[in-house]
Amino acid sequence: MRKFLFGIFIISLFSNLGSAQVSVIDSIILRPTAGNGTSPVIICVNETTNKIYVGNSGSKNISVINGASNAVMAVIKTNIDPEDICVNKATNKIYVTNLFGDNVLVIDGSNNTIIDTIEAGTRPSSICVNETTNKIYVANRDSSAVVVIDGVTNTIIDTIGIGIQGYSSIWGICVNETTNKVYVTSYGYGSKLSVLDGSTNTFIDTIRMCIWPDGVCVNETTNKIYVTNRLSDTVLVIDGTSNTIIDAIKVGDYPTNICVNEATNKIYVADNQSSDISVIDGANGTVVDTIELGFWAGDICLNETTNKIYTIANNNNNVFVIDGITDTIIAAIQEGYTPYSICTDKATNRVYAVGLEDSSVLVVNGVNDAVIDRVKIEWGNDICVNQTTNKIYVARNNVLVIDGTNNTIMDTINVFGNAICVNETTNRIYVSEGTYIFVIDGSSDTIIDTINAQSYYSTEYCLCVNEITNKIYLATMSPSPHSLILTIDGISNTVTDTIMDYGTPYDICVNQVTNKIYVTLASSYYGVLVIDGGSNTIADTIEMSAAYGICANEKLNRIYVTNPYYDSLIVINCANNTIEQQVSVGERPTFIAFNPVTNFIYVSCLDAGGIWVLGDETGIEEQENADFGSQNPKLEILKNPFVKSTVITYSVPPNNYYTNTLLTVFDLSGRCVKTLVNGEKEAGAYTVTFPAKGLSTGIYFATLTTDKLKLTKKLILIK
Repeated sequence: MRKFLFGIFIISLFSNLGSAQVSVIDSIILRPTAGNGTSPVIICVNETTNKIYVGNSGSKNISVINGASNAVMAVIKTNIDPEDICVNKATNKIYVTNLFGDNVLVIDGSNNTIIDTIEAGTRPSSICVNETTNKIYVANRDSSAVVVIDGVTNTIIDTIGIGIQGYSSIWGICVNETTNKVYVTSYGYGSKLSVLDGSTNTFIDTIRMCIWPDGVCVNETTNKIYVTNRLSDTVLVIDGTSNTIIDAIKVGDYPTNICVNEATNKIYVADNQSSDISVIDGANGTVVDTIELGFWAGDICLNETTNKIYTIANNNNNVFVIDGITDTIIAAIQEGYTPYSICTDKATNRVYAVGLEDSSVLVVNGVNDAVIDRVKIEWGNDICVNQTTNKIYVARNNVLVIDGTNNTIMDTINVFGNAICVNETTNRIYVSEGTYIFVIDGSSDTIIDTINAQSYYSTEYCLCVNEITNKIYLATMSPSPHSLILTIDGISNTVTDTIMDYGTPYDICVNQVTNKIYVTLASSYYGVLVIDGGSNTIADTIEMSAAYGICANEKLNRIYVTNPYYDSLIVINCANNTIEQQVSVGERPTFIAFNPVTNFIYVSCLDAGGIWVLGDETGIEEQENADFGSQNPKLEILKNPFVKSTVITYSVPPNNYYTNTLLTVFDLSGRCVKTLVNGEKEAGAYTVTFPAKGLSTGIYFATLTTDKLKLTKKLILIK
């Protein structure tokens, strides 16, 4: 089956229709992403908290990076195309300009939430903050003004005109807190650097520039201002006392953004076209080093406390981390991880996903949803796992075989593949490239047969296998607008039947217990095609607003279908082919995988940048037992939901002797996390405390078992 993935997100959601009880239960932020790439464009750092904030244009969000671990720790959804960003370390507030919304977003750095929106003139672009005065300065790109905002009230307190004439635009802005002067670059007709007095909020001077000034920064210690000039490939040095140009330093091609480390007196210049960082010694005004990025250099900032520089690679979705001592790249934080395919291994409880941008297979621990490894590959189309042999197979221009024990590539099979599936019983792998299906022996990892599907003109394809009947099903579109489902005999490796319908197949799965095949289709309607595997006939069609990825829960006789139009997961009861539940997930959910051991469903959400992890708790129901006459047993949770601990009361029915009593707590996977009572009890009522120390937020089940009864109650732990 073909899959998509981006990361793993955590929320808590309980939405029930009918008897279905599917809910989102867990998440870990991996990478901010978007359907067409994240496009990180702006960056700033809070030295106090050692957090880096990256504005992503494509995904319209802000990534929060832990400067200690270089890990993305949060994503703040803004729903805007962020233009510029700055942080006030004193108040721990982050300010983001919204060029097309004419406002500035205010983010609380302590909880990563948007706390205010400030109207900020016409097309607010560049922004900076004076932490001493708690004033924020916003350059309005297409007007001759800088808006001044009070950081206490988040209101505009003044507007400073800078006298731009003709076809000119304000571009960069910075502030010298020591002198309380603000510097603004503008280019076009009459390109210049404007100097503003932060005390009176007035325009005080102009430094003429005949070329394209862009980024600007200031060294408060030396009182020097540095301005990049795109067309002349130089950095102009300005004396802040006399407001005169005192030097022009030749750097790389098309310098744009710039920052300065006052402690080391080094200036770092992002050279966009030459894809490098020029390092300038501020003492003598010479380039002392060039750091090759290999990608277009974008915005840049630094943390003086840790002496680390952070720069964006515009065409790579990376944030590079540079050591300010050695001026070398020490890390690359992937900002645009776009996994394409997903599968689960119920034996090891791992999730595997093929990535696009960083060309790797992501290995996720299904217990804590943490990324534990990356297997580097060139690219991949689809992925499957043989849980018996612990091998992972990746379909691409050849088939890669990965050893699941040590996460290393152990073999390469020379066959192109778009879709792939495995029969663990026969240890055979089936790879489709549209025209042919290749059969691979999983013991030797060699091709042992080829199935010719050329006569069916297949142009779209997804694969699944029924291990019980040893049949393989290939869904194709051939010819448009018809779709064909080919049935292949796994013994003779021949096409034994075809089923025709209208539409484009997206995904396919099989319920081996009921011998039903389910295909998601797009045509004049969207829906799920239900095929009887015994007769190879269409048994039913389940219509819905949209259907994409699909997987089956054989134990509960359900299928789960993603609905990308309504950002939801559809739960279908296969006994009557009716929709039981619709659960909200992330934006644009596509493909899906299911672990039958943990009852976890993994949904890749294309535009939200993550995998939503859901649990189907229907298999663990609250049970009542009324087989004790008037003296019914009881199991009650006194405080539910609870935070640190709760009290459980239970009763043991009369039995004329001591009763073996067991009171245990299980998590959603069925693992016993606590045994509260285990021994003989007389008839009567009892009370026990359940401490939740060491347990994470989620759903748990308390189960009381005696000689004659079994009761279960749901607990909800919130931390």
